[in-house]
Amino acid sequence: MTRDLTRGSVWRHIIVLAITTFLGMGIQQLYSLADTAIVGRILGAGPLAGVGATGSLNFMVVFFCIGICLGFGIPVSREFGARNYELMRRFAANGIWLSIALAAVISVITCLFCRQFLIWLRTPEDILEYAYDYFILIAAGLSCTIFYNYLSSILRGLGDTRTPLIAIIISSLVNIGLDFLLLTVIPMGVAGAALATVIAQGLSGVFCLLVLIRRFPAIHIRRSEWQMDRKLMKHLVGLGLPIGLQTSITAIGTLILQSAVNSFGADAVAGMTVATKISFFFNTPMESMGQIMTPFTAQNIGAKTYPRIREALFKASAAGFACAILEFPIVFFFGRSFVHVFLKSPSPQVVEYAYISMICVASTSILLVIVNAFRFTIQGIGHTSLAMISGVMEMIGRVTAALLLTRVLGYTGIALGSTIAWLLADCFLIPAFLICYRRLIRSQ
Repeated sequence: MTRDLTRGSVWRHIIVLAITTFLGMGIQQLYSLADTAIVGRILGAGPLAGVGATGSLNFMVVFFCIGICLGFGIPVSREFGARNYELMRRFAANGIWLSIALAAVISVITCLFCRQFLIWLRTPEDILEYAYDYFILIAAGLSCTIFYNYLSSILRGLGDTRTPLIAIIISSLVNIGLDFLLLTVIPMGVAGAALATVIAQGLSGVFCLLVLIRRFPAIHIRRSEWQMDRKLMKHLVGLGLPIGLQTSITAIGTLILQSAVNSFGADAVAGMTVATKISFFFNTPMESMGQIMTPFTAQNIGAKTYPRIREALFKASAAGFACAILEFPIVFFFGRSFVHVFLKSPSPQVVEYAYISMICVASTSILLVIVNAFRFTIQGIGHTSLAMISGVMEMIGRVTAALLLTRVLGYTGIALGSTIAWLLADCFLIPAFLICYRRLIRSQ
């Protein structure tokens, strides 16, 4: 069902959206943890490090596509809030054409230069082939990733967070089942883990499509609405590309950090891989509080109910702060034990590398709450180029950590990269939102 976010209790909408978004992201992170644990415990530390060595590259490519899909969904959400259903469907149709072109171009480029990218990242030779075997299949299957994320962005724009949640549950269960099949029964190594991910993403996209067809007649695109419209495509690209570039620019800093991690050897790569998975899991509540702000803001922009946007931002941020405060003691007391979930007998070096990274992230995750809440709100307003600038600030922070702090603090300097990135992004996003909001109020 669709959800009208322009009326009713703001708290109620935030709670419902946050819970379903959190469950979806949480299940996705649980799957990611399980996927990493399966690779580590079945194949060992070397293959695990190989998969981890692709993390920043995977982040740059996949999240570039996800960011663009998120941008494509903004006008759909906005026109739904304005009750302009014909234009909503035309935006959806043109977004499909653009998504097809995006999948083709990005997949070809990434597959052609996959090995060279890994070499540029100074991937250790003993894990290079593992990294290549994994990432080449992820790159080849990007169409499945784009397929699911575009449809889920439309569903969330219509106020439906339940269907993407169910899709993620199906995807995660299929993925884990295929992991065991393709790593044990059909021993494909790390390539099996990548293939399982691609297949599961494709199935989740099919599920979202079937739900849209059966339950959302307002989004059923008519024959005349399939026509390509240059003006609408330009608008979609203007919204989606800055969000995609924002994540990619952020990922440039992550790539440089990954290169710095790789220079410390396979143990550091394995430790950072485990720490990243665990930190992503614990940061899921903060991420979900931010993500709900894009459809909420877009619908209320369409309905011109601007005060609800400020109220939602304040309440979502407060809930995120509470989650961030709870994260640190859990990681502080149990962080080292978490590493043993992923590896049968991890070396002391791997454990310490992972623990240092987790502590640095957990102690400053309150900064991440602000990044997500303000960035996604600004994106919902439509100023996606400002979100891209915040990505530049994050990139500067991570590059600073990789090039300067590592000389003074060694591996700890790398672990502080996210902290510096979030701090710089916050310094930009808070005043940027205030300016955008004041302009909205004046436009009434």
